[in-house]
Amino acid sequence: MKDLQSVTSKGKQLLLRHVSIFRWLPHYTKLDAVGDLVAGVTLGLTMMPQAIAYASLAGLSAQYGLYSSFMGGLVYMMFGTIKEVSIGITSLMALMTYEYTQDLPVEFVILLTFLSGCVQLMMGLLDLGILVDFISEPVTSGFTTATSLIIIVSQMKGLLGLRFKSNGFVDNVWQLFKHAGEAKLWDCVMGQIKPGLPTFGLPPFSAQVGNTTYSFLGMCEKLGSGIIMVPVVGVLANVAIAKAFYI
Repeated sequence: MKDLQSVTSKGKQLLLRHVSIFRWLPHYTKLDAVGDLVAGVTLGLTMMPQAIAYASLAGLSAQYGLYSSFMGGLVYMMFGTIKEVSIGITSLMALMTYEYTQDLPVEFVILLTFLSGCVQLMMGLLDLGILVDFISEPVTSGFTTATSLIIIVSQMKGLLGLRFKSNGFVDNVWQLFKHAGEAKLWDCVMGQIKPGLPTFGLPPFSAQVGNTTYSFLGMCEKLGSGIIMVPVVGVLANVAIAKAFYI
């Protein structure tokens, strides 16, 4: 009987440690609910056009941005502990995704995001967060500054109604000046987004590109270093946000 009570107690402590919703939910009040409702409506109205824009940055149709904008928040509600961290699609991660999946079908994007989550989960389980302590403040500052410049330049194309392909920051700037005369200053496009939600399931482990069928290993080979770089950059972005609030 004592052994059973000991196992139950350890299981409870484990849940309280890793599933944060069990810690704050018992103390949740009506006042907290009203505040969260106001914040949720405000952020939701801001997030919808932002998510659509980020989907465009990633080379995807608008609905994928909307799907990504709320799914991460629902999971983080149960496991998250830091309110300042931005959970969901960001402009930086959209650009990173586009960098490794441009000219590839959406199956590669879905697999990349799935594998990135697996890598980040593994980093958490192995307690590899200590590695970020070796990242100096100048590196973090330079990372956030460079990120903001890249995001601004990347979004100028859509803002001006320009259509061109570019590789990297410098080429993007050059293409903006080259096509400046084609800018549509009053360009306004309205989309009709596919209704409903996607079916919940595992990501595709094979894909068809033209006449070539890629297996799981073939898709991983095609994604290359993106499987490691995307999750690592995602962690670094969150670290930069956390340092801005707590340092």
